[in-house]
Amino acid sequence: MSNIETVGQLIEALQQYDPAAPVVLAVQPEWPLECSISAVAAADGTVYIGEGRQVGYVSAKAQHALNH
Repeated sequence: MSNIETVGQLIEALQQYDPAAPVVLAVQPEWPLECSISAVAAADGTVYIGEGRQVGYVSAKAQHALNH
């Protein structure tokens, strides 16, 4: 698994998915939680994706997909 480090890489990674699909952040790699995205903002030349509220836990299937 490679890191996504630029806006271009993120856009490229997302192009394969349905634009209407829900999007959440998976945080805490050992026991991943799903969190909503609160905002997207830029400061000092970096784009930040803000973590919103906790939605639940990442499913085992999603956790496996994220780790491969």
